[in-house]
Amino acid sequence: MHHEAEQPEPPLEPKLVGAAALLRAGRPFFSGLGCRQQNDQTESTTMHTFSAVIERCPETGLLVGYVPGFPGAHSQGETLDELQANLEEVISMLLEDGEPALESDFVGLQQISVPA
Repeated sequence: MHHEAEQPEPPLEPKLVGAAALLRAGRPFFSGLGCRQQNDQTESTTMHTFSAVIERCPETGLLVGYVPGFPGAHSQGETLDELQANLEEVISMLLEDGEPALESDFVGLQQISVPA
């Protein structure tokens, strides 16, 4: 009797999705940690890109956003566009003090399903 060696299945990769897409779909989401990415847009301009966690405050109905691991990088707004503009303003002001010492790195979002 010949048994072929079973190949172990590769580990499942978490499905990463945009928080705004989940929010617009009315679905809850879990956040990872904060992260900074630098992207060169032109030779003279460096852009900083941060991942923000967005939640809706049950008491006020406002959207609240923050960059995990980036102290002070938080704001709120009535719409996603307003929140984004507010976060951009806050982060720009924080960056005027120099590069932040981030306390953690963004890993991603992962949806978890458990029996009801």
